[in-house]
Amino acid sequence: MNNLDINKFYDRLIEVFIQDIIFYIPKEKIPTKVLDFLKENSAEDIFDKLLVIDHEGLLSFEREEYGNRLLKKHLLLENNLSQLMKLKEMISTSQFNLIVDKYADQVQFYNFSMQWLLANLELYHQDYMDISTIGIFRIQLGHFKKHFENLKTYFFTSREINLKESYTLFELFEYYLQDLIARYDLSSNNHLIERKKEEQISNKETAIKVAIKTDKELTNKEIRPKKIKKQPPITDEQAKKFLLENVFNVK
Repeated sequence: MNNLDINKFYDRLIEVFIQDIIFYIPKEKIPTKVLDFLKENSAEDIFDKLLVIDHEGLLSFEREEYGNRLLKKHLLLENNLSQLMKLKEMISTSQFNLIVDKYADQVQFYNFSMQWLLANLELYHQDYMDISTIGIFRIQLGHFKKHFENLKTYFFTSREINLKESYTLFELFEYYLQDLIARYDLSSNNHLIERKKEEQISNKETAIKVAIKTDKELTNKEIRPKKIKKQPPITDEQAKKFLLENVFNVK
């Protein structure tokens, strides 16, 4: 497996993190320069709201609908661990350690983010302080915490690794958030391309089915036996007259 394939493999793993997560962005926490940029690009309407991010874009939070999505999140994270185990058998130890370290770094960032979102929910969203919504944020955090512990168990038995408790604003805005946005854009574009491919395949299949159906109809029409017009039966008198006139020349 070459480096390009390894990077693509890694990107697919990280893509799982941004799939179906609930979050909010307090406007007061965003630097003025960033706000000005977002305003110029008509993207300032994302602050101080509960949003869900998926491959289709940003969605308004709907408790019941999102709850069903959240139940499947741990399965996606568990599949990532399985994929990492397979990768470990395919590449060198040094290559794998580099990938798993980068992966663990991202897992720590998401743990920190999910913890911050839960801890500050009451401060920024008092209207959503019901048991169900709080529970959703707790479950979301729990998925990432468990994922980090499983990661340690499987891949860091000989090295110590702990959750990072804080990040500087520079780290958040210059690296992690920019990386998250870039990955989201890439993920959205990839899924848009895949959806177009599926539509093209579906259209081709439909066209083929129509063509086959039309061809069958034409074939059936061509081989359908023509009806032969039956002549009325000849009477004895007509038979005698025919024989006399045409065989014996008797008129």
